[in-house]
Amino acid sequence: MNKNDVLDLFDFELEDESFEENIIEVVSLESLTKEEVLEKIMDKSTNKRYEVTNDLKNALENIDSYSISEKFRNELTLLNAYFSNPPMTFLNEKKLTDLEKGDLILIGDSNTPSTMFVVFENHPEEEYVSGHPVVENSFIATNLSVNINPEQNSLNTELAVLSEYSYDMGYSIINLNGGYLGFINIDNVEILQKLNTKKSNYKKIDHPVDSRDPHRSSLLAQLNYLSTLSFEDIEDEKKDFNELIIKVNPNLLSERKFLNG
Repeated sequence: MNKNDVLDLFDFELEDESFEENIIEVVSLESLTKEEVLEKIMDKSTNKRYEVTNDLKNALENIDSYSISEKFRNELTLLNAYFSNPPMTFLNEKKLTDLEKGDLILIGDSNTPSTMFVVFENHPEEEYVSGHPVVENSFIATNLSVNINPEQNSLNTELAVLSEYSYDMGYSIINLNGGYLGFINIDNVEILQKLNTKKSNYKKIDHPVDSRDPHRSSLLAQLNYLSTLSFEDIEDEKKDFNELIIKVNPNLLSERKFLNG
């Protein structure tokens, strides 16, 4: 069997196309006009996912920069569509004190593996965040957990928010180097939390014995430890948390194609 015969057995081109479709494209304003950007990201004829840089987001939302005239009618129509369903914003870094509802972060210390955590409230003055643990392994999720589809989060993969567990986590155990994982569309979490759990994709815990119990117990023990630890050393460390920055995780970069520089 020659090389061409081998290649014919596999559709490499199709695989590459599929991979490209899953890549999130990050758009900036470096070489496109605002109308061209709006036309690209609001094009519903493709399944491409777009994110915008923070500078582009601010430029698009600057209402005073648009002309109210017949010439700019298409631009204003696209802008209206943009505001009704804005894309996610890609950030390279974020101050701890600027973390907001929906931000997905990593928490942990030198003795424990990192755990994903979605922020629901930030308390800068008290130097802690409140939220829920997040897992990629949906095996340990229950009927009280919330399923997050790939298009609803920055990681572009299926996640489960363990909304049955709420924690306060001090700033001291947030991973600063690569601990920012973008964010989850938090509206979906809140809506699904209010729905009857009969519609959940996950099973209710089957007492007295459930195969998920050991895994959940291990995770909860780790979270309890981290939550307690994060408030123990606040007085000793005396860090200026107002200046600390959490940097983007490399996994987010690998899932994205940066357009226009």
